[in-house]
Amino acid sequence: MGRHSVMKQLRGAITFALLLAAAAPAAADTRLEGRYSVSLAGLTIATAAIVLDVRPDGYVAAGSAKLTGLMRAFADGHGTAAVRGGIVGGKLVPQTYAMTAQSRKEADEVRMAMANGTVRDFSAVPPLEPEEDRVPLTEAHRKGVLDPMSAALFIVPGTGDVLGPEACNRTLAIFDGRYRSEVELTFVGVEKVSGAKGYAGPAVLCTAKYRPIAGHRTSRLPDRYARGNDPIRVWLAPITGTRSLFPYRATVGTILGTAVLQATAFKTEQKERAAATQAPRSQ
Repeated sequence: MGRHSVMKQLRGAITFALLLAAAAPAAADTRLEGRYSVSLAGLTIATAAIVLDVRPDGYVAAGSAKLTGLMRAFADGHGTAAVRGGIVGGKLVPQTYAMTAQSRKEADEVRMAMANGTVRDFSAVPPLEPEEDRVPLTEAHRKGVLDPMSAALFIVPGTGDVLGPEACNRTLAIFDGRYRSEVELTFVGVEKVSGAKGYAGPAVLCTAKYRPIAGHRTSRLPDRYARGNDPIRVWLAPITGTRSLFPYRATVGTILGTAVLQATAFKTEQKERAAATQAPRSQ
């Protein structure tokens, strides 16, 4: 495997962690502090941390991730991500999103300003290189979308049990500054999860199918994405005192093996007024 392929997988591992660093709406000010480990083919390659503060009318979240262990011999990668948005009618309305990732020789930065589900302005450095087989992005691809962090939030409407099919059964439209994609989630069941300080108990298990829409190159699209059967699984744990759930564990197949994100800490606290959220340091 060439250096370019390895670097792409390493950046993907950091992104995998950062995309799950997000917020969940609540009926009162609530803080979730979480820490995660990321493993690939059984080897720990990264750690991630999140802090999110939520209010009845909005949410703020910040996260960080870095490569660890043997992976640091190949690339000393680290990154941060943050999102801020409102909550209107029980739905997330992202306002700003920012992500930065840095390795020894490469830097990656994305910033977006959004309103009413539409990306009004964005920048991505480096930008996508023009290629004959790249599916072009249009203005329509930036409408009715969530940023990657907000897409990790799960609100369950109504007054029934949050640990049910409505937690999963949805299709997410996502724009990350370069690519437009969709993730179709399907309810599998409820399973017990453990391993994290602060929470052990039932979680909703969803399977997910990833569909690229625009920005990708058709000649480099993995066969498993084209077939729509990529083995992605997400376990969503409830946030105490809310009708929201947040990823506790996730697995996704890669060309190097199965990547696993596992919570090592999952602690919630309700407050009268949460302090401003700052990106935590991954351990």
